[in-house]
Amino acid sequence: MKRRLMRWCALVACLVCAVSAGAYNFESNGIYYNITSRDPATVEVTYYNDYHKYTGSVNIPSSVTHDGTTYTVTAIGQEAFYKCHDLTNVTLPSTLTDIRNYAFYDCLKLEKVTLPNSLTYLGAYAFAYCGSEASSFTSVVVPDAVIDLGFGAFTGCKKLTNVTLGSGVSIMNENVFKECTALTNVTCLAMTPPIIYRSAFVQSHYSSVNLKVPKSSVSAYQANSN
Repeated sequence: MKRRLMRWCALVACLVCAVSAGAYNFESNGIYYNITSRDPATVEVTYYNDYHKYTGSVNIPSSVTHDGTTYTVTAIGQEAFYKCHDLTNVTLPSTLTDIRNYAFYDCLKLEKVTLPNSLTYLGAYAFAYCGSEASSFTSVVVPDAVIDLGFGAFTGCKKLTNVTLGSGVSIMNENVFKECTALTNVTCLAMTPPIIYRSAFVQSHYSSVNLKVPKSSVSAYQANSN
């Protein structure tokens, strides 16, 4: 019985090691990927066994080939670039649909980000605390296909001054722009005013932010201002 228990413990230890070493399925040109589907063949960008591995400029391709299969890159996985303090630029592919929770959390030197029109999902704290050490992280355009801005998506982006919200945005969750103390201009292209949770904008200075909306929807936005 004792010998059997020792064997079981050894097996469990091996499995734990295997799990911790398998944070990604494969690597290509310095970028790590998880396979998310075999048919259709899709992958998400992920991280190495430890965080903080991506530095400088990272160009994410629209597709990548591994073991004879070409995968479409459709997502930035959860915590993929988490606390990559030396990441300065990232180019996102036109095939991207999802940026998941904490994907670029605390990327202090990220200079700017261009979200592709294919994007439909922006997760919680996806870009929280980005760009605080980069002078050019001043504007963000959320594509029309994004419906829901995740909880705290841009919290703490202290250099952010201009935000454009696409025509599809209908929900702005709590803390989306919390601590964005430089924010001065918000353009909202949705014809119907989005549902804005009370703490989406927290600081009192937001009362003086310049809000631009479609001309035909001004009265609707005014009616929802309270």
